[in-house]
Amino acid sequence: MKIGILTFQFAHNYGALLQAYALKCYMDQLGHNAVVINYIPDKLRKEYSMNPFDYSRNLKVVLSLTVRNYRRRKQNRLFNQFQNDELELGQEIFTRDRLINVLNACDVVSVGSDQVWNTGITGEIKSYFLEKDVYVKKLSYAASFGTDEISEFQRNAVNESLPLYSKVSVRELQAQRILERNGIQSELVCDPVFLLNRMDWDTFARKPESMKNDHRFILMYGLSVNSNLAKAATSYAEAEEIPMYVIHPTAQRMTNKGIHLVDVGPREFVWLIQHAEKVYSNSFHATAFSIMYGKTLVYDSVKGLGSRVESLFHSLGMGFLDGVNEYNLGIIPEKTIADYAKTGKEFLSKALIS
Repeated sequence: MKIGILTFQFAHNYGALLQAYALKCYMDQLGHNAVVINYIPDKLRKEYSMNPFDYSRNLKVVLSLTVRNYRRRKQNRLFNQFQNDELELGQEIFTRDRLINVLNACDVVSVGSDQVWNTGITGEIKSYFLEKDVYVKKLSYAASFGTDEISEFQRNAVNESLPLYSKVSVRELQAQRILERNGIQSELVCDPVFLLNRMDWDTFARKPESMKNDHRFILMYGLSVNSNLAKAATSYAEAEEIPMYVIHPTAQRMTNKGIHLVDVGPREFVWLIQHAEKVYSNSFHATAFSIMYGKTLVYDSVKGLGSRVESLFHSLGMGFLDGVNEYNLGIIPEKTIADYAKTGKEFLSKALIS
């Protein structure tokens, strides 16, 4: 059965590509032909461009971006290579009509995972809600709004499109509650990265070429500046006299401290979490891999980002606190993680045969 996966495959973002990869791999393991649809919305077409003039005509901005993009060039190649080789992306799709034609050539279309219903990211388009013109069997897998409240546009899209799905699943409890308030029943399932086991990710992971042979190090990863995490990470690294590695998918400098690695693609990201003594992050997927590898995570719950990590912790029986806190994720029993992964596996086994 040909299954089209509509997600954020275009992003040079660790979590976005790793969840897409995991879902494709797991569906392929079930014996299906999973195809990641290479749709790129208008709003996001220039988001990861290496051409500074796509962002601005201001010479100061262009110069700054040129310097950053030179630093980013190897990492950019790693992301492009991963998208081509592992996600096997086909021709880029830019228009709604072309997207609908491609989706209707599938037997099933699955939207998600990731924040595919977050119009703050995609803009006010209905493509990720799978409009009624998509007439093949439709489902969502671990879809997310990424926020605790939705707009009138999102509410209308939900009410127009989701009643036509064969099955609906979401990643967070808050998303499930939003849908319930709109008369849509859904199942709460794991993020796709949990569909693969730790041995799969061990085989997948790869050490960054630029790294020294440090037996002890900490990792700091965030998509935006977070002075609280930077201060905590710097303090620990200096006290222990160990390196602090800092990463960002587009090589932006989130802190002036630490050693900034700029050759970290999706494989290297997993390796760094696997081997770090501590992980400092407010990223959902850094948290997810920290759980799988039983790491010590220092997490800052940032207001406005919704309850993604809180819901994940709740699903695993972990308490969640406001502010910057250290969590020993190694205390989560392996059976608890396996049971959490089972929510997704059981959903897909039913959704893809019913």
